[in-house]
Amino acid sequence: MHKNAPLRPLCRLAPLALAAAAALAPAVRAEPNPYYLGVTAGYTHESNLFRATQATADSFWSAGLLAGLDQPIGRQRLYANANVRSNQFREQEQLDNVSYGINAGLDWETINKLSGTFSVFSNRNLANFSPGVVQATTTKNLETTNQVLARVQYGGAGLLSVDGGAIWRRLDYTDPSYVGANFEQTTGFVGLKARPSGALTLGVALRATRGEYPDIAIDFDRNDIDLTAVWVPTGLSTLNARLSYGKQKNKAANGATPLSVEQRDFSGATGFLGWDYKPTGKLSLRTTLSRDTGTETSFLRLTEEAPNLIAFGDVSRLTTALSFTARYEVTAKIVANTGVLLQRRTLSDLFLPTPGISDERGRDRFGRVFLGLTWMPTLHWQLGCNVAHEKRTETGGLAVPYSANTAGCSAQYVIR
Repeated sequence: MHKNAPLRPLCRLAPLALAAAAALAPAVRAEPNPYYLGVTAGYTHESNLFRATQATADSFWSAGLLAGLDQPIGRQRLYANANVRSNQFREQEQLDNVSYGINAGLDWETINKLSGTFSVFSNRNLANFSPGVVQATTTKNLETTNQVLARVQYGGAGLLSVDGGAIWRRLDYTDPSYVGANFEQTTGFVGLKARPSGALTLGVALRATRGEYPDIAIDFDRNDIDLTAVWVPTGLSTLNARLSYGKQKNKAANGATPLSVEQRDFSGATGFLGWDYKPTGKLSLRTTLSRDTGTETSFLRLTEEAPNLIAFGDVSRLTTALSFTARYEVTAKIVANTGVLLQRRTLSDLFLPTPGISDERGRDRFGRVFLGLTWMPTLHWQLGCNVAHEKRTETGGLAVPYSANTAGCSAQYVIR
């Protein structure tokens, strides 16, 4: 590998970003601008890149562009943000890749108590090397996550409102050994919401999901009833809860129902609980607890501020997760972030290379803790470093136990 290879992506992207920033600079100085454009670069070291029992360490450079907008248009709001990055590894050059993330949407409202939202999301990056259930790999495996959501509500801020909508989702991998994890699903929902007070909103909804694993000819149907609540006891605290009861039935597309398909059937309670709390002007806390199938938890983080280069896919039968994050403004220009994620998963052998020949079950436990520091010396510059440790233990032989440490720093320049 040439000595300057890690710097090549930055050299290619920086002139384009700086030229565009220079073109926008006069407008930014003249008045507030809903648009932003920037360039970013970072360096990350992984102590156990492939998340294996025997660790392989490596580092990679990341360089890219980012842009976005947040524009009110009368009663409507148009927003979008996007990034693209080139990632170059020091030793494992077969993993070099281009990742991207796109999130855009329109919040709309009419004078007749009708409102709604339309959003699209697309994310592509390097998948987890050892997710459990499917075979671990050391080759480049890109994970692509797509979602389209449309939602309509009638009733506005009144006592009662009705809402409904649809969500389309798809998850794809480029590695042939992950073929059993590719899936596509469409969900429709309709519900009723009540606001007995300004601080409390209660809801009930029916949700139906139809999906398929197209490459292994397996379909699944799921039906849920959802009870939801949003409670804002004070201006410093918000609780968001969902309790659901549902059933998921898997079947072979040809009408047969082998045991390995049946063992992923699910019936029972799922849910989500989130608590946002801001005890002081400088400190913000967030706690979440979730329990759901892997197809749902794969997309749960779309509502979070997930960092780039993070994989979303979850191939478990059932995942229970607890997370806690804290953000503290040390000074006007320095922010500290920390957090803990704990997961317990129930696994089945559906996604093994030869499904249908056994009835294997397994479990794993995963934990991750991280600490980060961000410095914003000027309006345009942002510098940051973070460290993380993660560990997995397992029973049943369907996941690989490992521990790994990650450390990295990044720089970002943005014109707003």
